[in-house]
Amino acid sequence: MVKKPLPPTKPPERRTGRIPGPLEDLRSERLVQRIHPDLMSAILQRSREAGFTRSQYVERILIQYMNTVEGAELDAIGKRRAPGQAGAFETRIDKMRDLRESGGPPPLTYEHPNIGPGLGKANAAYFREEARPPRTKK
Repeated sequence: MVKKPLPPTKPPERRTGRIPGPLEDLRSERLVQRIHPDLMSAILQRSREAGFTRSQYVERILIQYMNTVEGAELDAIGKRRAPGQAGAFETRIDKMRDLRESGGPPPLTYEHPNIGPGLGKANAAYFREEARPPRTKK
């Protein structure tokens, strides 16, 4: 019995998905820990509130601890920062400190192209459904 050769297969399709990032941003290390179920439920609850996965949440906690307590100078993904380079957290703290020293943020104003300048709360009444003029169909 002679078998027929299989028909040629088409070339594999290109994979879709996220484009790989730079190799220096690659996180290849893994950390596994045994923790108490009560701690795990607390981490799960807090991570959901923050909008992160458990892994991302614990990673952020570790990075923040290492930066504040140990002075490790790590960026948001855990990579060592260049000397003197401020991270996003430090930049936000510096901005808040500058605002406090200058007397607070500027007043909230809003300028609508058709209405003109005014306080945001004063113009807010115009944008509520009941205060809008009825639309005409074109």
